[in-house]
Amino acid sequence: MKNQEKKSINFFFKWLHKFIEENSVELLLVSGDIFDSAIPSNSSLKLYYDFLISLQDTKCKSIIITAGNHDSPNTLEAPKELLNALNISVIGKVDENIDNMLFPIKGSNIIVVAIPFLRDKDIRSAISNESFNDINKRYKKALINYYNKLATRCKEINRDNFFIAMGHLFATNTTISGSESSIYIGGLGDISVDDFPNFFDYIALGHLHKSQKVGGVEHIRYSGSPIPLSFNEAKQNSKVTLLNIENSKIESIKEIVVPKFRDLISIKTSFNRIKEILNSIKKSSNLTPWIDIILTDKNRDFNLNKKIVEIVKNLDLEVLRVSIDSDKEFNYIKDNKIVTTLSSFTPEKIFEKKCKEEKFTLEDNIEIKDIFYEILSDIREDI
Repeated sequence: MKNQEKKSINFFFKWLHKFIEENSVELLLVSGDIFDSAIPSNSSLKLYYDFLISLQDTKCKSIIITAGNHDSPNTLEAPKELLNALNISVIGKVDENIDNMLFPIKGSNIIVVAIPFLRDKDIRSAISNESFNDINKRYKKALINYYNKLATRCKEINRDNFFIAMGHLFATNTTISGSESSIYIGGLGDISVDDFPNFFDYIALGHLHKSQKVGGVEHIRYSGSPIPLSFNEAKQNSKVTLLNIENSKIESIKEIVVPKFRDLISIKTSFNRIKEILNSIKKSSNLTPWIDIILTDKNRDFNLNKKIVEIVKNLDLEVLRVSIDSDKEFNYIKDNKIVTTLSSFTPEKIFEKKCKEEKFTLEDNIEIKDIFYEILSDIREDI
């Protein structure tokens, strides 16, 4: 969680606490990406734990949290025993004993199948008998295999129960917001509605930031992120999903819109109009609006940033980024031979750029891209 987002998250936690209290919510599920970094700051951890503890005075007596691709399993599970005493279950990684992935909810017939983001080592253990020829398809095969394995175990328990499966993955026939990080290699891990076992009564997914059904299916959904995580997401509504279960059946599924606690405003214009536009912005939410400025000027003035800072100095606005329209920027770089710095690339982009320079075609050697992502995933998990 970035420092700039913490105020919005704090407002969201207060809103969610009130919503849980007013609607007598008894079970809270969070399907991954609790943090955006494997090493969250102490202040981020405090926000997280303070919120969980605050729910003890509500009717929400069961909380189940699974790890996403951004989370460190070890960090999430560090206080596991302590949280268990508060009826908060945290699942950072898969357990060899699949019964430990099943969580009966006290006072109901609901059983939650808590599946975190499946990392490569989880997948290998999930399909220990796969052949070498199938290695390129192991992500998709592993996901399907693991869900079916858990569904089979649930059938052995009691079909009269209501089974909710959780997951953190990318499902096809969905809409991305543009700020989600790559989660699987070359689309091999992307699964469709038909790949999920039809046994589960509801599937609660995490990873995509937009609240949506998967393939239009009512009982397979992403709740989405509780706050916008990029300017691309500023116009979409953040939501939480409220599920009402009676007599082992879904009575209703409601998408509850989360209030906007901060305005995210993108402005694409010439520098001559910036002052007029910035002065016309009216604050409509709790926090100071964040501004993203894209300049359309053909000739770049390197003092523009300083000039814009002067303009907003006495305004209740915060400009997070000033950039040049991509077409104009490309022409400027081409004409002036400016070299792009590595800091503007992600590890994935650097890898792809290097392969292109070496005239190495990744599309024809998908296993190399696969290995790169495995190494990158292991590094991100360990740091």
